[in-house]
Amino acid sequence: YIFSLNGSLNEKKVATIWNRIAEIEHPIVVIATPSFSVLPRSDIETVGLERENGRGWIGQKSPHLDFRQALELIAKQKGQTVILADGLLRTETLFRVSRGEIEQGSPFKWRSISGATDLLIDLKRNPSSVSPAKTGEIEAEATKKTFTVFSPELEKLIRDNRTDSTHLFLLTTRRGHSPITVCGDCQTIVTCEHCSAPVVLHLSGQTGRNFFMCHHCGERRSANENCRKCDSWKLVPLGIGLDRVTEELREKFPGFDFFKIDSDETKNEKRIKEVLRKFREKPGSILLGTEMALNYLNEKIHHTAVVSLDSLLALPDFRIQEKIMYLLVRLRSLSEKTILVQSRRADEKIFEYGLKGNLSDFHKMTLDERRRFSYPPFSVLVKITIEGEKDKIATMLDSLGKDIEPREMDVFPAFTSTVRGKSIIHGLVKIPSHGWPDAELVKKLRSLSPEFTVRINPESLL
Repeated sequence: YIFSLNGSLNEKKVATIWNRIAEIEHPIVVIATPSFSVLPRSDIETVGLERENGRGWIGQKSPHLDFRQALELIAKQKGQTVILADGLLRTETLFRVSRGEIEQGSPFKWRSISGATDLLIDLKRNPSSVSPAKTGEIEAEATKKTFTVFSPELEKLIRDNRTDSTHLFLLTTRRGHSPITVCGDCQTIVTCEHCSAPVVLHLSGQTGRNFFMCHHCGERRSANENCRKCDSWKLVPLGIGLDRVTEELREKFPGFDFFKIDSDETKNEKRIKEVLRKFREKPGSILLGTEMALNYLNEKIHHTAVVSLDSLLALPDFRIQEKIMYLLVRLRSLSEKTILVQSRRADEKIFEYGLKGNLSDFHKMTLDERRRFSYPPFSVLVKITIEGEKDKIATMLDSLGKDIEPREMDVFPAFTSTVRGKSIIHGLVKIPSHGWPDAELVKKLRSLSPEFTVRINPESLL
């Protein structure tokens, strides 16, 4: 009497399960992804939104529906109970609790409990600031000035993991070898020829040759090129991607067993489960992965370590702190003995809150910042995007800005500012939360031509 519906099922299988759900008279439980969440039953009493702070709730196609909001509205009409659950609830959800709009299903724990030892490693530290009592045999290694992927503490953890026959999960937030490549002479960033997004350097496992890949549009090209601006040959890869971590492991720890999960290597659920099984069955082994791997790690792991997430801190998005906190809380809940994070921005408050599981102070800080800059839950964001010839779309967005006055609209280029030679510009309107829905604005937005894309409270402003 338990059913599962998700996008990995073929059409025939979905139809069979759907009909069974509709016909069976016995009480049932259905576990489904958002696109299958409106079910053919009139007797459903409870709807649980698990990982309500996770990604994937907002539709990628127009009208870019937020399924969390839609399911709450449907449940209200049907008299159903809705349960919102996660290790770290969204700031908007916690704010609704404080206003009495949502009841606590159980008393909140404002500090995430974990028995794991937490270690924050400052990769910019001076060797003199490293305590010999804590580093022991790795102190000499800390005096090296060359850039390395692994700190001395992480190298020691990797060795101890093998010696103790435990398991270690290494996380990095980017695929490929290096997330960004710049010219060493003119500092120009190497970008995609189609959409202008920064390309990621990859190493082909088949040919052994480097290539650039755009993770935005998928374009690939050989990395054997000079700077497009000054013709310099000095192109410098920066940042830490999963392939670079793999390369460093092979070089520094030959003979160590490690496995990898990412969308390049493990393209389906069957392959992911196979990799996880091999990892669990091999004491002393290491699992490498991006955030994708976290969705499949349901059992405790002795040690977890974040090799790099500094690239996230560089993103100018108001939700990025919450995303990092969510990541750290999930890792902390997985860790049995150790959680280690290394960063070149170790003084960021988010690391103190995340590694100590301090949900209370993080929520207060986030709420204060959002109140100051009028972000949700204190406003509703209307993001309007248009793509086309630069001057033309700038004029169209300017005209729209005047049409919706006295509301103010901030206009700015998209993070990926061009696609296939066309420019992309965003317009952002902040409506006070008590003033939404704004009937007049909604009417004007609905009258826009198909060239415009409108998103309400998008996951990202980039």
